[in-house]
Amino acid sequence: MLLHVSPEDVAGAAHGAFAGRVEHEVVAAAAGADLLVLARDGDRTRPGPRSPAPATRFAVGHATRPVLPVWPAGSRPAAGRAPAPAEGGPGGPGNTSPLGGAPPRRQADGCHRAPTATADGPAFRQESTVSYTSLSGRTAVVTGAASGMGAATAGLLAEQGASVALLARREDRLEELAAGIGAKGGRALAVPADVTDQQSVDAAAALVGDALGRVDLVVAAAGVMLPNPVDDGRIDEWSRMIDTNLTGVLRTVRAFTGDLVASAAGGGPADLVTVSSIASHVSFPNYAVYSATKAALTHLAASLRSEFGPRDVRVTNVEPGLTDTELGHHIDNPALGLDGQLGAMFDAIGPISSEDVADLIAFAASRPRHVNLRQLVVLPTRQA
Repeated sequence: MLLHVSPEDVAGAAHGAFAGRVEHEVVAAAAGADLLVLARDGDRTRPGPRSPAPATRFAVGHATRPVLPVWPAGSRPAAGRAPAPAEGGPGGPGNTSPLGGAPPRRQADGCHRAPTATADGPAFRQESTVSYTSLSGRTAVVTGAASGMGAATAGLLAEQGASVALLARREDRLEELAAGIGAKGGRALAVPADVTDQQSVDAAAALVGDALGRVDLVVAAAGVMLPNPVDDGRIDEWSRMIDTNLTGVLRTVRAFTGDLVASAAGGGPADLVTVSSIASHVSFPNYAVYSATKAALTHLAASLRSEFGPRDVRVTNVEPGLTDTELGHHIDNPALGLDGQLGAMFDAIGPISSEDVADLIAFAASRPRHVNLRQLVVLPTRQA
């Protein structure tokens, strides 16, 4: 079945891709449609000219078609050479995965941050100034809201006028985030919950319903990344990743499907956003189980879309590349963690921020209700 999106819808998707300062691959389609739209752009905040990008190719089923780059009005770059990317970047996993470009500075707390703006020129990454006013009045649930992409997404949704339920295990972090949102005039509810426990998730859903009403936006951002050689036989880590990254999303979907379907049936927007990883389709040594959970999540999102789309509930799957989050701090293998392989990759590449990913999620959820950005891949510009 082939449905249609309007030229304005496609233009809106393209604007979202070009508005970011990182490379975006944006796939836009109406519910159940086979129409794919791909837009790609590099980091336009980096000083220096950029050569026009070559034609990009993408596949629909077994067909491969060339797509010419589309530049925003008045912003087509002059001919010239872009700064050369780092050579021989090593491979790595998704949400905090490696591959690509300008080295960030390692902070005293061991985290990595991109350079900030200076008098000499723009920052490697800048805050988004895009406003998503259509999010005002919506009611959102964000899992994994204690840190990283979950916390950043919750903060941005609240900033744009949504009421946000913050779900995670660390109550102190949730209370701190909720207080910060409230201090800025937003509305947030801290709800301690464990996505590996169905009773905990169901209790959280009941509390959210009583306090905020029907939910129309669910962002499943809870996840863990525990790499180790499969020879180590770490069943404890395997079980934790499967239970959090995959079954945790299913528990969340189970708890909030009724709200999403009801919202859509009432004529309002309804969104389920899953946070997967580029590790879902790129293999990395020592990340076998993590990659498997993210591949399963990506396929789950596609399958859920086939069930929810006909009922006007949108499903968007986001696959971040190298991103600055807390996931690296959970690795217990020094050779693979922030003091080893992963840290070296951060130093060599330059990650995107959790805020960059949050901006993309907010953009997707703010589209007109008949437009579904179903698959979004967001990478640092220099990440291959």
